[in-house]
Amino acid sequence: MDKEKPNPLAHCSDDELVAEHTIQGANSHFLSEMMRRHKDASEVLGRRMNRWLLWFTIAIFALTGVLVWLGFKAFAAQHLVVVPDRSA
Repeated sequence: MDKEKPNPLAHCSDDELVAEHTIQGANSHFLSEMMRRHKDASEVLGRRMNRWLLWFTIAIFALTGVLVWLGFKAFAAQHLVVVPDRSA
């Protein structure tokens, strides 16, 4: 099994990475580390956004159900007249 090598740029802050990448130019190690950190941060944000979107969708679904129920109830009260049973 291949053991993952330790990240040699883990100690650098985001600002240090950008500065070193600017100085080094074509050295892709700094750019790769910046992209890795961006991907990790985007995954966390994406999970949070997915959770918020799920709850927002559930809330819209529930409110739509309530509005349809109230609309049907109002329609039934106006248009559906209950005729009393006179057979007795």
